[in-house]
Formats: sequence, C-alpha cells, structure tokens
Amino acid sequence: MSNMLQDLEHSFRTLRRSPVFSAAVVLTLGIGIGANTTIFNVVNGVLLRDLPFHEPDRLVMIYTHFRGNSMSASSEANFLDYRSQIHTLEAVGAYGYERWHLENEQEARRILVTRTTAELIPLLTFVSVAVILFVVAALASYLPARSASRVDPMTVLRSE
Repeated sequence: MSNMLQDLEHSFRTLRRSPVFSAAVVLTLGIGIGANTTIFNVVNGVLLRDLPFHEPDRLVMIYTHFRGNSMSASSEANFLDYRSQIHTLEAVGAYGYERWHLENEQEARRILVTRTTAELIPLLTFVSVAVILFVVAALASYLPARSASRVDPMTVLRSE
C-alpha cells in the first residue's frame, strides 16, 4: 500500500512540473474515452440490439427499381397509388429529402430537408426516425459526390 502511495505522489509531482504534458495527457484520455463510448453506443444501438420498432417483422420498404439504378425513390403519385390500393398493410407512409436554398442578407447556402407523411410517425419511434434521417443525410451527401466524380474517394486520397 505504501508503494502505491509513493507512486501516486511521484506521478502527481511529475504532472505538476510539466503542465503542458499533463494537459495533453488529460485531453488525450478524454477524447479516447469519449470516442470509445460513442462508438460502443452506436454499435450497440444499431447492430447488437433489436430494431427500435414496435413490430419490426411487420415493417416493409417499398421502392422503385429502374435499369441501371439499384434503388430509387418512388414519386408522390406512386405513393398515393400505393396508399389507396394496398389494403394488406396497416399503414403506408413515405419519407424523402430535397435540397433547398436558404438565403439571408449575408449568405446563401443549400440545406437538406427531410419530409415525411403523417402516417409514418406513429409507425416509428423517435430513435428510428433519427436513424433514418441520419442515413438519408449520409446518402444525400455521399451519393451525389460519388456519382459526380465517378472516382472512388479512397483511390484519390491514396494517390495524392
């Protein structure tokens, strides 16, 4: 026990003598612990736990498939047709995203706006809506850049 106290005393004296190093150590530990906790929570919530839906085996996704595209959004007219003609489903909801221009006197910027129908909200919990919005935002930023460049971003980063 006395050895441990001596070691702690020596450690605190060393840290007091070099405050910049001490701050770097504390900052590094804080960032490491925070990043580890964040990654664990994401993996635990997305991969390890059950889906955050009331009855996940009854949830389906309907999309349009065109040649050359793996998955495309359905039009509003198709959604209205689905909603009026599909009677085997309890509810039919839709979500989508658009890019809008937001301007004020100083600047103009493009923002991503996600829209949902009223039928979608009772089907999903708050967590699942947040996950869907995150996935849509990630795809909305990655896919246009990928299709515009037609070059794998990792290849470009490795070559420079």
